[in-house]
Amino acid sequence: MSLFEELKRRNVIRVAIAYSVIGWVLAQVAEFAFENFGAPDWVLKSVIVILLLGLPIAIVFAWAFEMTPEGIKREKEVDRSQSITPQTGKKLDRVIIAVLVVALAWFAWDKFGGSPEPAATATEASVSDKSVAVLPFVAMSNGPDVGLFIQRAGHTNTQIAEALGVQHVVEGSVRRSGDRLRATAQLIRANDGFHLWSETFDSTSEDMIEVQENIAEDIAIALVEGVTEAIPADAYATAIADLEAAARYAPTKWMRYIAELDLEFLRGNWRGLSGRVERALAELGCLEGNWTPTIVNILGVAGDYAELSTNILACDPLRTLSWFNLSRAKLWAGDTEEALRVAREGTEVAPGAWLTMTMVQALVSSGLYDEALRVIENDVSDVRLAYVFQILVAAHQGDKEGSDQLLAEFNENNTGDFFDIIIHAWSGNREEANRRAAKIDEHFFGPMVLWQIANWCQCGSPWEPEAAPNFAAKINEANIAWPPRAPLSFPLKDW
Repeated sequence: MSLFEELKRRNVIRVAIAYSVIGWVLAQVAEFAFENFGAPDWVLKSVIVILLLGLPIAIVFAWAFEMTPEGIKREKEVDRSQSITPQTGKKLDRVIIAVLVVALAWFAWDKFGGSPEPAATATEASVSDKSVAVLPFVAMSNGPDVGLFIQRAGHTNTQIAEALGVQHVVEGSVRRSGDRLRATAQLIRANDGFHLWSETFDSTSEDMIEVQENIAEDIAIALVEGVTEAIPADAYATAIADLEAAARYAPTKWMRYIAELDLEFLRGNWRGLSGRVERALAELGCLEGNWTPTIVNILGVAGDYAELSTNILACDPLRTLSWFNLSRAKLWAGDTEEALRVAREGTEVAPGAWLTMTMVQALVSSGLYDEALRVIENDVSDVRLAYVFQILVAAHQGDKEGSDQLLAEFNENNTGDFFDIIIHAWSGNREEANRRAAKIDEHFFGPMVLWQIANWCQCGSPWEPEAAPNFAAKINEANIAWPPRAPLSFPLKDW
């Protein structure tokens, strides 16, 4: 009898096939489970190594031993006339077929199942009563720079909202006088014309892009704080569907990890977040998730992220956000000197409003207060943000009187601002910081907003844990260390 025939007789080939198929299914199940629990990559790799090591053991075992009615015996001890290897082989065939069916079903579900395409979700979902359309701003005067803002024909907001199927509109105007520009923006409820938010921005022609960025940021804040009481789950259905599709159809596993990190953070599923971040930072590409820079700082891995951020910056040196992310990561990692160097260089190469913010923070961290104040005066055109960073300078020096005076002036013209908790924390106003955190914590997306606030505060925890029980519950559930480190020190903050 040839070796191949003997292998078939002893069911060695069937055992090898059955083990391989079962091992593949187990590896897929392990990958799915570990990803959802956020286990580090080495756990899955260890399972795969164990499964691979088990294959030769199973083959040797099948060659040396045989199943008999009395149990397992050494093959040489079994009378071949009494051998039941043909019956055992048939059982193995049935096992192989059954496992192959499971494997094919798993493959089909992984490639074609799950969430529907984003387009279908968007079509089937009803229009949210928190929906909004941003209209082109009206140019109230002439000039080449004003061409960045579009002139449009007059229509009522109700007509526009009805045509677009939305409940809110953002409209505005821009007026030029010499080299000065004044832009006004309003967030309006279409059915009754009620103005939910309005703001005026003054700048020069050179600052118009920054003004547009500031308007977009303020509108986003107003939407979160003013239009999201009891946000329904389907309000972000399209965004969730897009991220699900991005993860499912990602061309590489690394890109899938990036999409999944954003997806699970936005869902509020923070279990295993550290493992997801580890996988997202495992390769140095030119992409990152929207939330990656924010997540890594709070988790204390800004230093690891800086390596990826450096690579992303090299891919597109003219992207101001990349300079901002790298400078802030260096600041969070404790490398103030490098954070300031990156901010200075980035301001020369690709200036932008956010980069100016991290420049001020790096200057303050370095104790260069006079230069920080000059940057605020010359480069921060938004009056609200100018107050915020003036408070930062005063609070970092422990100047309680100066901080309180600036805070009072800030409160005269601002209510419900994103930076409220931050400036109260910097100034040591524990009760106000806690009260405002508690209010945000009540919202469906409150924990995500509070995470972002802690990231911008750079002061540890801007509030006490008991003030935001929903946020605290998520942090504890995910086993995330809290409070995060404080890149900046604030003598007035005593918690």
